[in-house]
Amino acid sequence: MLGILYDRGDDSVAEDLKISLERAKQLHQNLYKRFPEILVFEKESVEMAREYGYVDTICGRKCRIPDMLLDDYDFEWIDAPKSDDVLDFEGEVNNEVPDEICDKYWNKLHKKYAKKREIFEEANKKDGIWIIDNTFKISEATRKCVNSRIQGSAADLTKRAMAEVLKSSRLTELGFMLLIQVHDELIGECPEENVKECSKVLAEVMSKAAEDLLGMPFSCDAEITREWYGESIEI
Repeated sequence: MLGILYDRGDDSVAEDLKISLERAKQLHQNLYKRFPEILVFEKESVEMAREYGYVDTICGRKCRIPDMLLDDYDFEWIDAPKSDDVLDFEGEVNNEVPDEICDKYWNKLHKKYAKKREIFEEANKKDGIWIIDNTFKISEATRKCVNSRIQGSAADLTKRAMAEVLKSSRLTELGFMLLIQVHDELIGECPEENVKECSKVLAEVMSKAAEDLLGMPFSCDAEITREWYGESIEI
């Protein structure tokens, strides 16, 4: 599900799950049928980024995506004219390509996108202008819109959880020490005799912190090991 939200293609999903392309397409369609609000969320995220150049998280933090504000194409003179004014220390004059030339190539590019390389060469040779193609940057930025909101909001939840963990008097009494945050995980240590209660309280505190922000139930799993990435211990 997260892979689809992050704009993974059907072929990538099929390869990862070792299923047919048709089955991957069906999974994609079923997700949107089951959760139609996902499409609304995706559309709102892209529209926000196109208007403001950023998307926001659940706590209102801005994740800037400036490439969403780019035009599909920019136009520049190959040999930009210089000013003859000796007092013009910057040595430049107005180098904007006239609108009628830009419009001519805009229309060609949108009607004959498959031949855009030939259109770039035509603009270069006939009119002496560079056409800068921003479509790849915009496509990459578009894929970041939903990703940034989800991961940014996950970071909000984790930061809130860290604050609540540090305020927990019971975790302090049990000797729990918060060591590090890793993405949406918190890693800490405590005396071995308190590990069972510590893990229970820690999961409860983190879940409650997320529930307060989201306004809905939220689960959190605690894993006990003797070292980071060590083998899990059942208590």
